Amino acid sequence: MLGGSDKAIRDSFAKVKEDFGEQDKKISELRKELDTLKNQVVEYLPRLLEQNNQILRRMEVLEKAILKQPDPLKEQLLSKYKKGRREIVKDRILTLSREKEPSLAQLRDTVVMEQRLCSRATFYRYLSELQASGTLAVVSVNGLERIKTLSQTPSQ
Repeated sequence: MLGGSDKAIRDSFAKVKEDFGEQDKKISELRKELDTLKNQVVEYLPRLLEQNNQILRRMEVLEKAILKQPDPLKEQLLSKYKKGRREIVKDRILTLSREKEPSLAQLRDTVVMEQRLCSRATFYRYLSELQASGTLAVVSVNGLERIKTLSQTPSQ
């Protein structure tokens, strides 16, 4: 019986050896395939990176172009504000002079320094325009210049 048993063991070992051989072949084929894929990655990776960099550069250019474009609504509102600003500040000067009858220095400090409506030079320019239109006057009382309102609305 040992003879039959030896043959069965030999056949089993031969089958195992054959299975290991097939597995070694599959592993060898997979390694070759892996090496091929690695070579393809090494070959394509620089091109993909360059394409990616080109896309990023294009996106930056487009982003800068978009950011440089003015917002039409914002521009329109700013334009209207700038046009009406002169009248707004002149009206504020008249309102303050009617309410308090301040000295010239007090009115200037309120409009220029506190409320920051305009610069000092612009304040004096608006004041001159209001005087020229007969809307207000600067009068000296006891050496102190005071603002007197002469009419309710400026003539333009």
